[in-house]
Amino acid sequence: MKFYIFLAVTCLLVEVNAQYYGKFIGALKQLTNDYFIAGTVYAADENHLYIENFEHDGKGPGVRFWVGKVNGGADMNAILNNGVALLDENGSDKPIKKYDKKTIYLTLPIGIKFKDVKYFSIWCDTANVNFGHVEIPSNLDVPVKRQLGSFGFSPAKSGVKAEDVILEAIQTILVKKFEFSGGDNVFFGLMSGDYTKPDQVKLATKISDSLLASNQADKLLKLPIGIDVRNFKNFIVYNSQTNEVYGKKDIPSGLNIPPKSSTTTVLPSNEHCKQITDDVAVFYKVDGLDLVVTVDGVLADDNYIAFGISGSSTGTQMVGGDVVAVYMDNGNARAIDYYLSSKAQCSAGKGVCPDNDGATAQNNVELISGKKENGRVKIQYKRKLSTGDNEFDKDISKNQDVQFIWAKGPYNAQKQILYHSERSGFASNLATVKSDCKQTTKPSTAPPKGFEEITISDTTEFEVTLGSSGGEQGYKAITKTNSWGIAYYINGKLIPVLKLNPNVLYTFNILTGNNTDVDPEYHPFYITNDPKGNYRAYDENQRKDIKIYAGLDANGKPIPSALGTYCSYKKKDGVQPKVYDSFPSFSEDLKKVCRHDPPIKGQFKFTPTSDLVGKELYYQCYAHNNLGWKIVVEMLTFAIVPLYYCVICFHVNTSFVANEPFHVKLFRVIPYMVFKRT
Repeated sequence: MKFYIFLAVTCLLVEVNAQYYGKFIGALKQLTNDYFIAGTVYAADENHLYIENFEHDGKGPGVRFWVGKVNGGADMNAILNNGVALLDENGSDKPIKKYDKKTIYLTLPIGIKFKDVKYFSIWCDTANVNFGHVEIPSNLDVPVKRQLGSFGFSPAKSGVKAEDVILEAIQTILVKKFEFSGGDNVFFGLMSGDYTKPDQVKLATKISDSLLASNQADKLLKLPIGIDVRNFKNFIVYNSQTNEVYGKKDIPSGLNIPPKSSTTTVLPSNEHCKQITDDVAVFYKVDGLDLVVTVDGVLADDNYIAFGISGSSTGTQMVGGDVVAVYMDNGNARAIDYYLSSKAQCSAGKGVCPDNDGATAQNNVELISGKKENGRVKIQYKRKLSTGDNEFDKDISKNQDVQFIWAKGPYNAQKQILYHSERSGFASNLATVKSDCKQTTKPSTAPPKGFEEITISDTTEFEVTLGSSGGEQGYKAITKTNSWGIAYYINGKLIPVLKLNPNVLYTFNILTGNNTDVDPEYHPFYITNDPKGNYRAYDENQRKDIKIYAGLDANGKPIPSALGTYCSYKKKDGVQPKVYDSFPSFSEDLKKVCRHDPPIKGQFKFTPTSDLVGKELYYQCYAHNNLGWKIVVEMLTFAIVPLYYCVICFHVNTSFVANEPFHVKLFRVIPYMVFKRT
């Protein structure tokens, strides 16, 4: 008997401690031995998924998280070909790199829910190749938030009631339009016992700070680490001293709710939030005898945000104000107490000065935390509601209107704040929680200067290789189209415009890969009227309006003799990412690398016809999108040919015909003299 009891307890512990990622979908099915992927996929909610222990060897260009939609095609390949890419777990649209058993959380594309998805894939967008996938069952029971309904007793106790209690996720509860008339030692809590018995209420788990009076404010509660709402029977508001319950809601068993909340604004239960600029929010709350403030938003490295108490008790006034300035200093967060005795720059303790600069006051601010990531800062500090310094610090009331002020601007080399570029103020009663915050914007930075378009017009022979696309400065800046990391190089130049003349023979020596078994080494080069390329992917209907001028045969296949081995211009070893001012400076960091030594070139010849004059053609890749650029066919230009050149032309041009009259020989030279291309 003891043996079986032990087994039961062991199984229970495993179940409780197992990590919950949502509804199990399945393991990724790897489809090729050339590219390794692994991981287990879960539906977190209707818009999000988890991949547990995701592995990818990092090989292959343009690899992305991908979904194919229901009714997207006749079969899996067609569905995925018409699919949509997901941003990675960091919100980037760049191709994914190597992963080593990392659990990641992904968001489905805008407008797509799990009910719309047939396949989730690790997909090579450039080659239209499925590295591996999992099929989404049509009857998938996706986790969804659970609405429990209105909250509170009738009649209400201490004014406690709410419009709805929503279980957003296993560790997130949203209380809509919460009301509470006020009182000490009142908390949100979770319990599994009898709420009418004080000795059981005292065992409840607190999940909030002490509650302040509230008038129809939304409360988003984040449960402590290790606390799962599914393990409790009741959600309550209670007094921790008297163990009286002011409101209760039953928690259903067998909940199928998300593992993580997708709500963008997390507002702790007694925290106010003020959106002071489009991209900066200030959170503030009373914590015991302290005011805790968090500044969250976009802030340049040489700028500050100041937040504090107005110099006037009735409105916004900077002079006489008591503020705390926060900023980043060489990667370190700072929070400095300032007193604004005038609008002047600080001098001898007068003006806009730190409290410890030339004054008897002290820096009555404690920095809690601070960091800058992806252009955003998040700095938290606290100060006493009453510091005892009546000259340089202002007292902050917990239950009366407080006039807050804020400012944003630069600081100098001495790390003292200068005159603001933006400022304002507002009134707030700390006893009544308010928020006008929205999801703050991402930092906007000016894109780097793009490379200038290159033109080649002075040769009839071209070497075609591959190379780095140059990112946003290169291919994207030139073509206004995203590239997948490599592009064609012609005569060592990144996607130049080729200016060709009609009825002139041009030779293309091609070193872009001929290995049909390794797609990243197979980039057949052809000339077309299609600006996109990837002729291989088009069906018969789509090919009707596409013209092929060179490189492919009558069946739309690459000409074997035009397939050469693989050469590419790659970054030299040890080169760090940086912004370049031009393609020549970029090319200095490149080296030409070939798979074979010596490389074996493919070749085709192309003579533009007169009817192509004035038209734009394109050189592109048969197997991938957007590797090439333009060809422009234009008329011959007139030029006077030097006499010595004509003599050579005459000699070469007449030496092959015996007994030809002199005037005929001269006539054959004249076209070279008059119409020689420049």
